[in-house]
This record gives sequence, structure tokens and C-alpha cells, in this order.
Amino acid sequence: RVAANGREVALGRNEATLVRAGQRPSDKVGIRAAAVLLAPPDNGQTVTADVGLRWAPVEEAAGYWLELAHDPGFQRMQLSRWGLKDTGFATGELPVGTYYWRVAALDRFGLPGERGATWRFHVRVDQAPPFLVITEPPEHATLTRSPMPVRGQTEPGARLLVDGLSVAVAGDGSFATEVALTPSNGQIRLQATDPAGNVTERQRTYRFVPDEADVLRFDAGLPQLSPRHFVTRQDPVSLTGSTLPGARLLLRAAGQPLREATYADKDGRFTLNVPVTAGTAEYGIEVVQRSGRTSREAITVSLDRDPPSIGLDLPPPAITAVEWLPLRGRAEGAVTLSLNGQPVQLIDGTFDQTVTLVPGINRLRLEATDLVGNVRVANVEVRLDQQAPELVGYRVSPPRARPGQPLRVEVQAKDASGLRQLAPARLRVAGVEYDQFLELGAVPGTYAATVLLPPDAAGPAELREVEIEDYAGNKARFSLGR
Repeated sequence: RVAANGREVALGRNEATLVRAGQRPSDKVGIRAAAVLLAPPDNGQTVTADVGLRWAPVEEAAGYWLELAHDPGFQRMQLSRWGLKDTGFATGELPVGTYYWRVAALDRFGLPGERGATWRFHVRVDQAPPFLVITEPPEHATLTRSPMPVRGQTEPGARLLVDGLSVAVAGDGSFATEVALTPSNGQIRLQATDPAGNVTERQRTYRFVPDEADVLRFDAGLPQLSPRHFVTRQDPVSLTGSTLPGARLLLRAAGQPLREATYADKDGRFTLNVPVTAGTAEYGIEVVQRSGRTSREAITVSLDRDPPSIGLDLPPPAITAVEWLPLRGRAEGAVTLSLNGQPVQLIDGTFDQTVTLVPGINRLRLEATDLVGNVRVANVEVRLDQQAPELVGYRVSPPRARPGQPLRVEVQAKDASGLRQLAPARLRVAGVEYDQFLELGAVPGTYAATVLLPPDAAGPAELREVEIEDYAGNKARFSLGR
């Protein structure tokens, strides 16, 4: 029995009531059916510490609650995730051992359904270290330019560190990165760790003797699509950096006269203003040292005034009865994304954010910004309606049916999010019941139907039941008459 604010509700097995703060318990509702587990198989084994759990969808489930524990009684929890929208979950790295898991479906109020079967799986020991091959640079290489390319191959799924920094590993195990060098003898260290935690380390020693002609260094904060390929939305763009103190910098385009000239200060700092035309342009920069020695560098500058795009995988519903809303999609070209002023994580241009809605209109503003400051805004409005429609009144005329005479049935209802077009209803005439559909007419909130009865039907006519649904999916069934 559940009691609050003067009302008491008695619950049986697989029944629930919702008690909001300061309110009475709701009427009894049935909870969702048990979820059926799919993978990994019960009592199965895996050497992968990141385990993908999957289960079958449950009809009308608004989400799922996953529990993973070290014991069948779920007293020593590994993780608990509430409100999952998908029928699958990646656990992340798990220590070696035996694990028990179960899933319960959630309804739109967040009430968990029946507990399904508990399955277990075993993460066993993988003691074989991952292979790690460095194809570039060769051992004891003499290098003249920085950054130094580093390429190789390792076990797919391994985590790779190059001098302590994480480097992405492709699906086939290949990797490629660059390491900035300073003039000296040096060494780079690579470390590969497989999903089971086994580690392989490799290193390369090198000698860096920079080419004296390579004296032009641009500031790292300049927006670049690739090395020496700058991007901007302003004309001209100011490129800053360092070179030899007192050197003169001359900017030229192919087949054109001198466009810009400047000098580096005593510390070697310079600012070079580069004109930007529509699209992409290539320039050459001559660096004339005080000794008269000249070196040349090629740069590319692109103009970008197009904001990034924002695309949702599925358009949000205008009206919903579910309290949380998943927003998934892509922000092509964006480097930052925010939702109502709060940062949203971007992974390879994709985002996945869950929004908790409040009753009424929810206004959501997505703002994407690209590398040079172009901004795209997408506004979304979603109404949260968890209130069932209200019955205002009803009428059956004439109240007593005569042979061959039609009946007119009218029902008045109201709802904030709008009513569905049809409402199933049940009439009783002289003790015989008839099922009908009432249709929403031109008068707001009024359902009506003209009912043609069998020729011999006569006697008292009354409306016994009507079910009304709104556009958010909330239903209300009203039992009427005696």
C-alpha cells in the first residue's frame, strides 16, 4: 500500500503508482514486460574487456535500465545505467572476472518494468602482448625537417601512446601522426595496450639537423586545414610567426607583382597581411636574411564564410509524452557545439545528447561554430504533455431510439496538445451494445457521429464508454451511464 496526501493505493505484482512531490499517488498502472537478453550468451567467455551487451526491444518501452554486478544478488555493482534509448551498451574496459547483468524496460514516467532473467559472462586473461611495428622513421634517422612523421601498425583495438600522447588507431591497426622536433639527438617512445591490458613498447632514436633554409615558423594558433594551408573568414588575414631576427619577408603570387612586404623584429617576430580572394589562393614567401641568403616557402590561403551544418538523425517530435528527448546528429565542419549555452561533445562531427524535458513548451537552441568562427543556429521546440484528455460533456439524442430512426452522439473533450481525429465509443440501446467511432468535427473539441441502428432497434439509448487520445499519445477511457 502506498499513501500520500490523504490517498492510498494498493498495488499487486507488476503494478505501480507514481507519486510526484507534493501530490497524491496516481492510479495503478501496469509496468513494462521483461526484457529478453541476447548477447553475450549466458555463461559465455570473452577476452575483450570492452563487452557489448545487447537485448531485444520491449514494446512501448521509453528507455531501459541496465545493471552489471559482480554477484547474482547485485550487491557489488560494477555499473548501473538508467534511461538508455538503444537496445545495446558497451561496458568499457572491465577487469578479469565473472559478471552478472540484467535489463528492465522503463515507461514514459521512468517506472522500471519486470525484472528479466539474469545472465552472466566471464572476462578471462589475455596475456599475449599486442604487436607493434614502426615503419617510419627508421632507427637512427637523420632528419632535417620538423614535424617528423611517425607511422606503423599495431593490433586493431589497441590503445596507442606516442611520447605519452594518444594516437588514433585505424580499424586495420595502422596509425600515423607527427612529432615536433628540436635540434638535438632524440628518441620517441611508442606504447600499445590491448583491450586486456597487455603492453608492448618500442622506441626510435634520431638526429635532428634542421635545414637552415627552413627558417619560417607560423604560430600554432592560426586556423589551418593542414600544414601551411590557412583558412579565414576575413580579408586580409594576418599571419604571425617567427623567423630570423631582422629578416625581410616578401609575399608574391604566381605571375603577379609583389603583394606584401614586412620585416621581422629583433626577436624574429613578424606579422604578414595576406589578401584573401574568393575560394583558395596559393602564395610564395621569400625570407631574405641579413646575410642576403634567401629561402622560399609556399602557403595556401582559403576563404570560408559558410557556417557549419547541423543535421539531426531524426526530427524531434512537436509533442511528446516522454520526459527525456535524445538529440543525435552531425555538425559538419564544426569544432564546438552548444545546447542552450552548454557545451555538447563532438566526436568526428557527430553528437549524441539527451535532454530532460519539463511540462509545456521546451525551447532548444543548438549553436555550432567552425574553425574560423562561422556560426550556425538550429532552434527546436518540443511540448511535453503527460496529461490525458479531459471529458467536458456528452449527449445522445434522442434519448430513446425508435425503429428506423438514427441516433446522434456527441462528446465534448479538451486537451492542451490537441485531440486525435477518431474516438472509439460504445452505445447501449435496449440492452444491446454497439461499437462506433466518433469523429472530431469543425467545432473544436467536439466528437460526433450519426448512428444507424438495425430496423428493429428501439428503447433507451445511452453512451456507455468512450476512449479519447491526444497527439502526445496520452489516452483516457471514460465509463459512462448507469
